[in-house]
Amino acid sequence: MKGLISAGGTGVKSDLLIDLCTESDIIVAADSGFYNLTEACCRLDYLIGDFDSIDDKSLMEEVDSSTKILRYPIEKDKTDTELAIDLLIEKGCTDITIIGGTGTRIDHSLSNIFMIRYFYFKGINIKIVDNNNEITYLPTEIFLRKYPDYYYSILPVGPEGITVTLEGFHYPLKETLIEYGSSLGISNYLDDEVGRIIRHSGEGFLVKSKD
Repeated sequence: MKGLISAGGTGVKSDLLIDLCTESDIIVAADSGFYNLTEACCRLDYLIGDFDSIDDKSLMEEVDSSTKILRYPIEKDKTDTELAIDLLIEKGCTDITIIGGTGTRIDHSLSNIFMIRYFYFKGINIKIVDNNNEITYLPTEIFLRKYPDYYYSILPVGPEGITVTLEGFHYPLKETLIEYGSSLGISNYLDDEVGRIIRHSGEGFLVKSKD
């Protein structure tokens, strides 16, 4: 099943959010991510969090009666976004998209990005989406379709770096090590209609971006 989380960071365009809502089986707002969904008139299955970021609490009373509200204390060991992920996993979701996962709070943005890796090893595929980017964990092999004006970047995770082969890209690589902290994997793009990435060793994030 597919789950969608609206977190409290920067929202996305209404048409993109509506498309994501349409293809999702369960939709969860994490605290002030509530605003992103209501502004786009998307359905809301669960509202979860400590609600410290919802300024007007009366708005919570206006949600549809089918929406389940799960309140947690402010002092807790997990962010509202991680609580939302746990909920979706409990409900059977293995593919989760997060919008509002990046924004002005760099600590929350980084935490959300690193949770992609954390949950990947628990069998859960998480994708963070905003108006210009899509962030996922890089699997052992992936085929990518060419989109106009989009770039693909590989960011190593861990001091051993990541060794990859890139086929169909403008800057191809053959079992090449991208060192941790290096910008070698940034801003590549496809020449062919379909490209292929093989991860031979190491770990990394795959970022699909446009300006």
